Amino acid sequence: MVRTVFFGARGVEFSGRHFARICKSDAEVAAVVDSPPGSVDSTNIRKADRSIDEASRRLGVPLFRPASPGNPDFIEEISGLQPDLIVSAGYWGILPKRLLEIPKMASVNFHASLLPRHCGKHPVFWALWYGDTETGITLHHMNEGIDTGDIVYVKRVRVLPRDRVPTLYNRIMNASMPLVDRLFRDTAEGRVPRKPQSSKGYSYNFDLTGKDLRLDFEVPASLLDKRVKISAKRLYFEYEGKKWEVMKCRAKAYSDPAGRPGDMRLTGNSLELITSEGSLVIEAVFDGMSVLKPSRIKNL
Repeated sequence: MVRTVFFGARGVEFSGRHFARICKSDAEVAAVVDSPPGSVDSTNIRKADRSIDEASRRLGVPLFRPASPGNPDFIEEISGLQPDLIVSAGYWGILPKRLLEIPKMASVNFHASLLPRHCGKHPVFWALWYGDTETGITLHHMNEGIDTGDIVYVKRVRVLPRDRVPTLYNRIMNASMPLVDRLFRDTAEGRVPRKPQSSKGYSYNFDLTGKDLRLDFEVPASLLDKRVKISAKRLYFEYEGKKWEVMKCRAKAYSDPAGRPGDMRLTGNSLELITSEGSLVIEAVFDGMSVLKPSRIKNL
């Protein structure tokens, strides 16, 4: 059996599902390592049915929750376990070189994108934000960078028009489960594939900023509509020096050749914001105090 130390995050479905599959594979779990307290920030609203801390107690294996994975005493304890593999899925922290070099075979990480696109935080959210038509799961060797190590396996997943973060995450995780089995088969046979990442198409994800939340009318209306629906924070437009947060909207085709991105047109109780492709029909806004119909915006 492949002696394994698993790094994840309690309560996070991405970690929980990968760890559950590992427990069903040819693995001897030597320890579980949870993310530092207060570090987890997930855009996937679903929580794991069984968290990794609960699973470690059922298995009777050590559970570590170091404030930093670079803590010398923690590294010494992991070294003493003599693992064949370190496997990470949803762990929030960069593992230092000394820790990565402990396993006999490899230190690998499951990342929910097609690397090198969407390295870093919230890859599924950003795939939807940018209107990607395809994403997937990448298993890669870990190095001292963030999601920059050599590729082990890749599985592609199509993005569907009605996808939101939970639905797309679910299909990505479904696609990832056979890769868990494949990893442990290959490791048991003494090989973990390694292919350098391409230098083309690299992108790195940060958290949303106030600038990101302002509607960009050079973006097609269909994509703006999706951004409004996937973001936990409200997107807004400005009029007469005031922010108006979008509560309800829809995209529609717009054929007026005189319309320019950013033009605003009031039609009944709806407001049409012209974009580079089509218009975004705003049906409810928030002014910081109450929800209003766009017709209530004065002087529009």
